Amino acid sequence: MTEIHQLPDDQKELYLKHLAQFGNLNAIGDYTYHLDEVADKPVAEIVTIFNLVNSSGTELSNADLALARVCVGWPEARDVLKGAHDHFKAAGFSFGLEFFTRCISRSCWQRVFRGGFDKAAPEVVQKAWDDSERALEYLVNILRNDAYIDTSDTLNTPYVLVPMVVYLARRGGLFKDDKEKRGLLYWMYLALMWVGTLEALILAFRPMLIRLRART
Repeated sequence: MTEIHQLPDDQKELYLKHLAQFGNLNAIGDYTYHLDEVADKPVAEIVTIFNLVNSSGTELSNADLALARVCVGWPEARDVLKGAHDHFKAAGFSFGLEFFTRCISRSCWQRVFRGGFDKAAPEVVQKAWDDSERALEYLVNILRNDAYIDTSDTLNTPYVLVPMVVYLARRGGLFKDDKEKRGLLYWMYLALMWVGTLEALILAFRPMLIRLRART
């Protein structure tokens, strides 16, 4: 305040006009903030708490929090997944970070955003991603050559591929034979006609999985 008189008239007028706002901004340093540690709570509950507190800001999604937890032990994760996004998009298949994070989650813990990211060793998460990426690369080629799907725009939802990616990731990244491949593509077509949540798609995938396991 003691230096206001030294300012040019136009700047002085502007400063005085917004003096109240400057005062509020300066008072931020004196605020008392309540800290509530929620690291051990379920992901869905943490997201709900954040969005209630931050109701006027950008909403946090389950994928945002899950990816943030992945990055704790694997700092390069976001850049790696963005690189994969660019790679598949150039090939006509646009998969978001949430799609990739769900593949990692299902591969590691057989669950979708229900914790575990902060407890798994970084090498476990990285292996889950490596296996998922290899399986997805293979599956995209199958979609083009056998399912007549040349772009993700043809799919009602890309999440129908998550169970298939995880299934392949846990089995070396390849279909065992033509019958297995045709069976899973048949399931995919049926699932695309009945689009629900990813959790519902996974439940619908289980009968097919049981039949496939019965053949091995």
